[in-house]
Amino acid sequence: MSRWTFRMLTGLIAVAVLSWSSGCNRTAVKDAPPRVVPPVADRADDCESLTSSIRLAAEEAAGCEKDSDCVLLPVEICAIGGLGCYWAAVNTSRPTGALTSAIDRYLTSDCIQADCDCSGPPETFACVQGQCTPAEPRGAP
Repeated sequence: MSRWTFRMLTGLIAVAVLSWSSGCNRTAVKDAPPRVVPPVADRADDCESLTSSIRLAAEEAAGCEKDSDCVLLPVEICAIGGLGCYWAAVNTSRPTGALTSAIDRYLTSDCIQADCDCSGPPETFACVQGQCTPAEPRGAP
């Protein structure tokens, strides 16, 4: 390599290093807001809020007038009050979007999720006091 080529390469490298170190290509990182990880207590509050949202949406979707209103809706969650074990009892004519959306938000959060070992879902449902619930088996006390 000639002395002239070496000087040219050295000069180009120096220009590149100086332009990078002077702030070029770093403004996006410099101006980006810092990522804030909420404290554990805040996350627990968020999980409680998400759980409450699921319960309220399940109650709304389960409102009924007669037994024939009620059906099983498979869901991807268990161990949340208002739901069965990977299922929810809902009214066939009520929207379930709020319930499935609340469950999706919970599943994509940092909240603890149970892995339940469930027996099969109920086969029949009844409208009891305006809410869809699993029907008592015939002959049960």
